[in-house]
Amino acid sequence: MAAPSTADHKFQKIKLDSLSKKDLSRKGSTDERAQTISGALNDCRSYFTTSSCSGRIVLFSFSESHRQKKKGCVWLYVTHETADHSELIGAIRNRDKEGELVLKYEPFILHVQCQCLDDAQVLHATSVNSGFKNSGITVGKKGKIIVAIRSTLQMEVPISQGGAILATDEFIQFLVEKANEKQQQNWCNIERLTQNTVEMIKKKT
Repeated sequence: MAAPSTADHKFQKIKLDSLSKKDLSRKGSTDERAQTISGALNDCRSYFTTSSCSGRIVLFSFSESHRQKKKGCVWLYVTHETADHSELIGAIRNRDKEGELVLKYEPFILHVQCQCLDDAQVLHATSVNSGFKNSGITVGKKGKIIVAIRSTLQMEVPISQGGAILATDEFIQFLVEKANEKQQQNWCNIERLTQNTVEMIKKKT
C-alpha cells in the first residue's frame, strides 16, 4: 500500500509547484470562460491544468522567414469575445505592409496533467463526448500524462500576399461572421464540457 501513497504524494507536490508558478501567457491569467472548468479540475486530486485558452480570433502578420516561429508573429487584432469587423478592417489598413496577414480562429484548448492513465482516459472520454473530438492523451518519457482537450473548430485564412490585400472588405466581414459563429459554438461546447467534467469528478469522489 506504500507505493500508491508515494505516487500520490509526488503528484501533489508536482501539482502544487506547477500551480504556484507565474502565468507566462500573453494575457497573464486564465480566461474567464475557462476558469470554472480549470477550478474544478484543480480542486480534484487527480488533475491539474497546465495551460488554457478559452478561444480567440486573431489577425496577425508574419514574414516568410518567421512562418514557423511564434515569436516572429505580430498580433494586430485579438479578442476572446466575438470580433468587430470594422475594428479588424481598421487594423488591416493600419498594418505594416511588409508582413503577410492571416486571420485565424483558435477554439478552446486546455492541457491537463493527470495522476494516472485511468484518470486521463476518463477525462479524455468526457472531453470527446462533450464535443471536443480532437482531444488526445500523451505520455512523456518520465511518465508525465497530459490530456489535451481540443475541438475541430479552427479556421485560418490568408488575407494578404506580397503586401497586397487578397480580400475585399465584404469578404473580410463574411470571414468575421464565420469566426464569430465558431466562437459562439465554442462557448456552448465549453459549457457542456464544464458540466460534464464537474459530474465526472463528483462520481470519482
